[in-house]
Amino acid sequence: SFSASTNLACRAWGGGARCEWSAFPSGQADGRAAASEMGQETLEKSGQRCALGSRDPPPYGDTRCGPAYWDARHAQAGDEPFDWYVDYSRLRGLLLAVLPPPEEAPEILDVGCGTSEVSSQLHEDGWRNVLDIDALVVADGWKNVIGIDASVVAAARAQGARRHAGRPELQFLQMDACSLEFPDSCFDAVFDKALLDTLATGGHAFYRVKALLSEVRRVLKPGGVYILVSHASVGARLPYLTLSPRWDWRVQVAKLPKPPPGPLSGAAPAEEGAQEGEEEEDAASSGFFHVYVCTMPSDEDEDANEDEESTSAEDGGR
Repeated sequence: SFSASTNLACRAWGGGARCEWSAFPSGQADGRAAASEMGQETLEKSGQRCALGSRDPPPYGDTRCGPAYWDARHAQAGDEPFDWYVDYSRLRGLLLAVLPPPEEAPEILDVGCGTSEVSSQLHEDGWRNVLDIDALVVADGWKNVIGIDASVVAAARAQGARRHAGRPELQFLQMDACSLEFPDSCFDAVFDKALLDTLATGGHAFYRVKALLSEVRRVLKPGGVYILVSHASVGARLPYLTLSPRWDWRVQVAKLPKPPPGPLSGAAPAEEGAQEGEEEEDAASSGFFHVYVCTMPSDEDEDANEDEESTSAEDGGR
């Protein structure tokens, strides 16, 4: 059975065949056992994958050339925006349902923003306080860029400035999402489209994903939401999202049909990032992207839990 808020979000997104929700109340699923069985994924590597223009580019998690490859690719693309998986129009209904309304001026963090237009389009829909971060040195033109030809850097900055000239509230920073430079409880929402999937490939995937999720939880306010857009099935992602029994957020999952494949679809192969033994489930759900909405307990939830614990203690003492 779904909560009222789950059904409301589903209807707001379009309902029917376009939206299929599942809910995982906090404490019901514990991913520790499943996570302990996760082996580090092994990736087929070759020199050709590291070359710009490769039809089989390396994942960012490829420690040999992943970060350098994607830095160079973004620098080469300049001002050309690109959205992995799905663009804002496919997510808009869901975001309207789960984000705090614009009139409340929520603080939103977009991790691993790349050259996506999601933040710009959130701005157009009234969400003004959007902060974008990415580890790549040239993702949107407004970052501290290093290690790339100065002419490319200057051009990227100029293009980024032109692109966002009418949106002064938008901010772009170069930052590691696994080690955020923000205080605790400062964001109402964290949006992640493909970043966790990226970290779930290559070496040390388990530790990098755990670091990302720990930081996301740390910077979210009580009642805040983490919105993860992923190609991976529930069997591959829920163990990560429920790694610790202390992670008492509520996890809801929606399926979003994938668009027809194309040369610029940006969709990673279904098996990329899948955990060992989960290939069949990922293959069965490969026609969908999954949107995981993880809601932190609110202050009211914490107060209710404290009252319940206090009542239980009193009853036990009688």
